[in-house]
Amino acid sequence: MGKKAESEEKGKGKGAESKEKKELPEDPKKALIDALSSKYKELKPVTDPAHGCRYPEVEELVGSPEEASSLLEKITEEGLLIRKLSGKYLRCPYCHSANIDILALCPECKSYNIEKKTLLEHFKCGNITEDEKYRAGGKLVCPKCETELKSLGEDYRVVGSWFYCNDCKKKFEEFYSAQQCKKCGEQFPIRDAELEGCYAYSLSGAGEFRRIVDDVSTFIEAVSTLRSTLESAGYKVDSPIMIKGSSGVNHRFDILASKGAEKKVVIDVKQSEKEAAVGEQFVMSFFAKNYDIGGIPAMLIALPGLNKTATQLASMYKLTVIEAKDSKEAAEKLKAKLAKT
Repeated sequence: MGKKAESEEKGKGKGAESKEKKELPEDPKKALIDALSSKYKELKPVTDPAHGCRYPEVEELVGSPEEASSLLEKITEEGLLIRKLSGKYLRCPYCHSANIDILALCPECKSYNIEKKTLLEHFKCGNITEDEKYRAGGKLVCPKCETELKSLGEDYRVVGSWFYCNDCKKKFEEFYSAQQCKKCGEQFPIRDAELEGCYAYSLSGAGEFRRIVDDVSTFIEAVSTLRSTLESAGYKVDSPIMIKGSSGVNHRFDILASKGAEKKVVIDVKQSEKEAAVGEQFVMSFFAKNYDIGGIPAMLIALPGLNKTATQLASMYKLTVIEAKDSKEAAEKLKAKLAKT
């Protein structure tokens, strides 16, 4: 492949990566609190050799393990999250990496060249010797009476085990355990390792209250923005409003917009607490109360959108739906629809 072709190929790869890269939320703190209240309930860490504890769900909101840990610490300090210890892990005392291997060494000469020896006893003839002397052709065969050993506990038992160093020829019951950092290569005893905690996170009472306040604030902002858009288009806006239906029941709507005696539209705004989007119950309820008041042209504002079943119902009921990620986008789409009427 020529340099030009190679460069083009790399460029294509970069383009593909940028397209696949997930857009991060503008307010990761709010997104995390919403997720904890409706989806995860508790964030549990996963261990990673390079970073120690990681929180993939938070990384999706902020982009990196370091920023995820920083966000969790910040929100915990604010009292919105509570954490509980879920484990401890080791870090290198030299470079602080969590990418560590455990080494098995001879306690006498610190050699790697050690073996585990096991002593077996054959019940039938009473022979006791090392397991390697029983091994023959992939089977266990007694070297004394040449009987095949088939079942542990019935034909034979393990008498004991130990380790043997091929360099200094010493026998020992336990090997010397040392740690080696895979990043910087340094070896160190376990007592010198840094010990760090891994935590699970969940919403505190203050965090749950914050979520409710944020949801209310988002709703109020959305209605206020839509109201301003309607008024700038020459509509008279009542928000909220109670309208009496033919059944005698008063129904609450977020907005009633009117222009003159004939042109009217009722609007309800619904924001989803989950990423799955607004459900069919909202659509059915809205249609029922709209039908009861005489079928005034109706519009649903769904933040961020309706789920599949709700979309089908809205279409069947001939309801106008605006799906938008936030109030600003909803207002822009509403303005565009009003321009067509």
